[in-house]
Amino acid sequence: MNIQKSSGLIITNNSQQLTPTFFKMAHKIIFSRLSLSPREHDMLALFLSRLNKDHWSDFMAGETIVSPRYQFNSSVLAQWFGVDPKQLFSTLEKPASRLSSRTIGLVNEDSQKFSYTPLFKKIEYDDGVLHIVPNDEMIHAYLGVSQGHAKMDHRVFRMLKSEHSKRLYAMLSRFKDPATKLHPQTIEELHSFFGLLDSKGMLVKKSYQNNKVFMERCIRNSINEINKYDNLIQFNIYKLGNSEYFGFEPIKTGRKITSIRFIFSWLTDEKMLNMELEKLKNQPNPINELTLIYELVHGFVPEQEGNPTISELTMLQHGFGQLITMGKFIDQAFMVNFNLAKQEAA
Repeated sequence: MNIQKSSGLIITNNSQQLTPTFFKMAHKIIFSRLSLSPREHDMLALFLSRLNKDHWSDFMAGETIVSPRYQFNSSVLAQWFGVDPKQLFSTLEKPASRLSSRTIGLVNEDSQKFSYTPLFKKIEYDDGVLHIVPNDEMIHAYLGVSQGHAKMDHRVFRMLKSEHSKRLYAMLSRFKDPATKLHPQTIEELHSFFGLLDSKGMLVKKSYQNNKVFMERCIRNSINEINKYDNLIQFNIYKLGNSEYFGFEPIKTGRKITSIRFIFSWLTDEKMLNMELEKLKNQPNPINELTLIYELVHGFVPEQEGNPTISELTMLQHGFGQLITMGKFIDQAFMVNFNLAKQEAA
């Protein structure tokens, strides 16, 4: 076989080259042992938002010995991470350093097999440009052709502040199809899922041995944060005696919680579209309305007459992608104002 060398460089010069709203995460990646900080999660999501199986066709066919490398310029990075371009070095240095050495534990409980593999070969930042070289041994897991994937709204994903919220959001996003059901998860399975175990299967923090601590930090807080930022997932309340549990049912053995069933549903694309059409049908110019709400949030002053309502803020959130294509900047300062406006309107 005649193997030719290729540069394999995938360049991203503007955000329109990323997936417009959703990015995919393969089932095998979701249900792995993986512990990342919020920024590391966002960096992985950036790579997945550019990943395409066509980038790898020559390499997987053996027609080149050089695996693809991904390059992101400063304007894309500033927009994705919500910071000023001058802050990119300080924002990305430590997360990139940690992520470049992170391993992922791919576990098969049925066959009693596991493997720990580096996620990336190299992550480099040079003069406003981020270079990501994925581990080519991970490509089948990244693409996840055979096992399915989660489809996640990257805007919501990036707004989530907790690493546990991001992990749970990925899990719940895997089950958007009403025909698929997430079976109850044991506490031990959830310890693994949230990246709380070391390579020997031991808890990395003793505090998580306390179920009350684990439930508060990883389950309740995560559900509440996801509920705050994504209007398309609906969590139900489970009642047990005088107790209420938002978004999950605790399954007990004796008095101890041993498993959890998450109670949630997703609005379908058709329902979502109908809701948006209903909101917009009486508006003579939806673009002008969206721009007006954006400007109100951009210059937000608390307790002012005419501040946006919760429905207007919801419409604005769904229009983030459209605003970005119009050249509007959805940065960290804007999101601070957005959250303040949402708290006031609630």
